[in-house]
Amino acid sequence: MGAKFHFFGKEKENVNVESIDACFEYHAARSAPPVRARDWFLQRRGKSLVERESWLYFLRHGEILHDPLGEFTTRRDAFARYPMDVRLKVMQSQCTTLWYVADYKLRWRLVHRADPYPFHFAVSQTIDAAMRLCFYLNDDYAPHWQWLHHEFGKLPESEALGPILDRFLAGRTAEECAAVVQDIIDFLTFRLADQGWIESGHSDIQRAADEIKARIGDKAIREMY
Repeated sequence: MGAKFHFFGKEKENVNVESIDACFEYHAARSAPPVRARDWFLQRRGKSLVERESWLYFLRHGEILHDPLGEFTTRRDAFARYPMDVRLKVMQSQCTTLWYVADYKLRWRLVHRADPYPFHFAVSQTIDAAMRLCFYLNDDYAPHWQWLHHEFGKLPESEALGPILDRFLAGRTAEECAAVVQDIIDFLTFRLADQGWIESGHSDIQRAADEIKARIGDKAIREMY
């Protein structure tokens, strides 16, 4: 019919045809979500579903051009979000990263060093954790790091947190960035408390991680490193 298909700007001669099962097996290594929440952390072909969350993000938000029977949509909906215990675990993980990298390492250790490499590592990890946590607050997956900021701009948190992260990123020294860390933590702990994940009235991100962990029902997930 004269239609052309482009992939990364290059014209391709064909489009693969595959079954729904094969499509999900290829991208998620599973044709259907696991029955048990803990199995979202079980590796298949070298990665777990949690490690494949960027693909799950674009699967959830991608355009379905035609699905007359609704079967692909039904399957996609089954993969649309983390089970609650898994969601709590990834939220806990980002809070722990923010405590260890930003609140502890950057504010108390790196300010006394002149090495730019750990400083830039800490800045990158802090922004990554803060943005990812916002996706989880919206009951969503987080995309691959190269798309993280672009997609973060679509979240309601970006209006208030975005300018704070801009100030943090603009810091030229560990001291300048450390001065903004508490503003990042204050915003995120407020949002966590506002949604009922942690107790209100505090801005301790390490305590927030512990409070979220205590909500995890599956002991195997709760005690997972």
